[in-house]
Amino acid sequence: MPFGRYFAVPFKKDVILHVLNLHRMLRLVVIAAIAVVFVGAEAFYLPGPLHDYHPIPVNHAQGDRLHAGSEYLPAAGYPFDARTPADTSLSPQVLMLNYSAYDSAYANKVRRIIQGRLPRAVCSDFWDGTDAELQQALTGKQVVVVAYPYGGQAPRIRAFGKILEQFTRQGGIVVFTGTHYYNVLQQFGLLDLQKGYFCKEPHIKGSGESHLLLDGTPKEFSLHNYAYPLDIRDPGFISLADVKGYPVLGYKPLGEGQVLYIGLEYYYDEGYSSRILANAVLCGAPEFAAFAAALDSQPVVSEWNSAVRETLYAGAGTPTADLKIYPNPYADKGFLEIDLKAPTRLYINMTDVNGGQAAVLLPQRALQQGFYRFELPDVKPGIYFVQCYFDEQLREVRKVVKVDAP
Repeated sequence: MPFGRYFAVPFKKDVILHVLNLHRMLRLVVIAAIAVVFVGAEAFYLPGPLHDYHPIPVNHAQGDRLHAGSEYLPAAGYPFDARTPADTSLSPQVLMLNYSAYDSAYANKVRRIIQGRLPRAVCSDFWDGTDAELQQALTGKQVVVVAYPYGGQAPRIRAFGKILEQFTRQGGIVVFTGTHYYNVLQQFGLLDLQKGYFCKEPHIKGSGESHLLLDGTPKEFSLHNYAYPLDIRDPGFISLADVKGYPVLGYKPLGEGQVLYIGLEYYYDEGYSSRILANAVLCGAPEFAAFAAALDSQPVVSEWNSAVRETLYAGAGTPTADLKIYPNPYADKGFLEIDLKAPTRLYINMTDVNGGQAAVLLPQRALQQGFYRFELPDVKPGIYFVQCYFDEQLREVRKVVKVDAP
């Protein structure tokens, strides 16, 4: 009996401890399962790849000057032209190269923004395939959009990058949108960059360079979405805007085409960023590609280029008149409508991309408040600028495209 007693008590204790430990383990498993479900549901809900992350830069010690602090003010609103389509009359052919995209939902959001701003854009998707299949998919395309490059097999990305390089050199436009996985951008091999960052609610500051990418946007603006500035060491890259000195928008001429980087996030459809994306796609349309080449060839110090740059950044609006050009592009007939809010002396002319005068729509006249319509001249096909001088001050510059009659 003493022998039985000796073993009975420890045996009961072991059973009890085992049951208690099992209970604790089950409780932990249940708690962990609930946490997984909660995190999964939260991840599904997150409205962006980096939404609700701590808004701090990554990958570089100097990145602390990109910290999104209280100095970043939310956008108070967008002007009308930032919310309207960039151009509804052109139909660029676009390939969405989604192989490395963050996920299908994000790629589809970018596509919807493009088609919302450019209703006549023809978009197709390439999710995966061989090099030959990608080359085939590029046939007839003018623009390739790589939305939030995030992952994929490095050898495949490098191979795709070589195909995109050939596409660009032959006159195509390749658009990369922002990503905090800057190493994937490196793998494509089209931009020589060192580091990448992310920054929440950034303040974007233009560099003063002229480019269609910034058409309809102001010189400075803030966004709610993230921005993804880069350390770029590529000597061919031209920065158009930055966040705290790091390029966030820019382009690289490559052969007959361009590689564009838009370091902005497109989970939300924000006025300025979406307008920039639409502008990037329009850069691939033949008429605008010719204009971009002519614009880049102009000296920055010229009066014409300065006026155009003001319009490209700020819209060059004036409170004394409302202007509208339609249709744009035009073939047989086009019209400029002006609704003057107050009496003024008005002079209107039309210049080509080289700054030469193509026509005078209105010699200087003293006009009363009211509505006026002017017919655009029957000039040769090309890209022109309508310039409006109010009281001998250049206040409005609007681009217009003349095309061949069908």
